[in-house]
Amino acid sequence: MHETNASDRRFNARIRTLQIVASTLLVGVLVFLGIVLFLRPGQGGARLPGTPVVSCTALVFLVSVLAVWFFLPAHLAKRQVRKIADGTWIPGSPYPYSLYWGWAGPGLPLAAFPTDADKLLAVFQTTSLVGWALLNGPAFMGCIAYLLEGEPFALGVIGVPVLLFLVTFPTRGRISRWLAEQQARVNEIRQGEGLPAVPSNPVDAEIRQLKERIAELEAQKEECGDESL
Repeated sequence: MHETNASDRRFNARIRTLQIVASTLLVGVLVFLGIVLFLRPGQGGARLPGTPVVSCTALVFLVSVLAVWFFLPAHLAKRQVRKIADGTWIPGSPYPYSLYWGWAGPGLPLAAFPTDADKLLAVFQTTSLVGWALLNGPAFMGCIAYLLEGEPFALGVIGVPVLLFLVTFPTRGRISRWLAEQQARVNEIRQGEGLPAVPSNPVDAEIRQLKERIAELEAQKEECGDESL
């Protein structure tokens, strides 16, 4: 019961953190959009003649980012789920490899993630932050484009990231469903490859390997000493 309560507290705390981060990023875009809509009438509200270069660039940027957005977070999650299944997942990799290998905060030991659910939630945090960071770029660029050129489609460039922010907002139900799906994937990998249900701690395995290597070196040293005699 105590372990369950502790796990629930960790789960709730991480959900609140994610919700605060997502809300802050979304509010930042909306506040900037509000400023743009306030300033635009002061510029006459008219569209500039000629090709709207900035707005077209923002649209191309949005399409490019969406292509990455649909691929990268899922790719990161797939790699990390695999590592969790075979027991090689380790948090706290140094930047810039941290986003790729599953960063969960600097200096956090593996003991801070005692269960699969804790590890998967850390993966969800990482992939969500990557996705939101990607969406922020075209949203702000769309705001700048509309401020400079007043093209209506620039508002669409802003609206798409905002909509995706809302669709991927980390509610408790959405996170729980994602964790259940990924836990099923972890179990499937373990069953398919004959891995233990709770894999050994990779840090402990590394320590054992180091001890075995030290023992081999000591044995070789003793053999060399005997030969010299």
